Amino acid sequence: MKIALCDDDKIFLQTFSRLLKNTISKDKCDIICFNDPYELIKNNSGIELLFLDIDMPIMDGFKVAENLFGNNITIVYVTGNDALVYKAFNSTQSFGFIRKNCLDSDLSEVLKRFEKVNQFNKHYPINNNFAVVKLRYCDIIYIEKCGNNVIFYTQSEKYSERRSIGSLETLLSAEGFVRTHAGFIVNIDYILNIEKKDVKLTNGISIPLSRSRAKEVKIQFMRRSCLSGD
Repeated sequence: MKIALCDDDKIFLQTFSRLLKNTISKDKCDIICFNDPYELIKNNSGIELLFLDIDMPIMDGFKVAENLFGNNITIVYVTGNDALVYKAFNSTQSFGFIRKNCLDSDLSEVLKRFEKVNQFNKHYPINNNFAVVKLRYCDIIYIEKCGNNVIFYTQSEKYSERRSIGSLETLLSAEGFVRTHAGFIVNIDYILNIEKKDVKLTNGISIPLSRSRAKEVKIQFMRRSCLSGD
């Protein structure tokens, strides 16, 4: 994920950049900083999340956002002026706002919300019976190996695709999935509890748990629970 920071205060940019690097895993994001809003407007390709200062002398943040409209960038306004918070909150292009005097707490809340929204919208394109089905990650409960195919199970449907379960494990491990057995991958958000030989899911289904994978499954389950606040 490409994250950008734009602020005319170079010292604050360095502070904020360090905080982000300490908060977000390095392998999950690329952070770039802009001191000049015109440079941001010219070089915004690939940016997914933008932390944008409102009160800049060259061009204020709201004007910058207007110039970036249509680029599919999630904008979080940053301000040291509490009087601008209400205006930022009501901006049609605002995902949220961060007060410079509450940087740690506000950033934490914004990132949690962004992660939830981002995860909700992410999808996997399944080649199902010669048609591509965009299946959201959050709708996939578990995946089962069946010969040379894999079957994706959701609450109401199942979809088959010709693919190795090993390649799916590599792809989905960063999206909240864990392999519990040679033939199964599970969405961690649907795990209710982990027992000695199987994993109980929230829909009542039990998925086999191999001894060699039990430790990693428990680690990933605990890590996911801590991140979600459960």
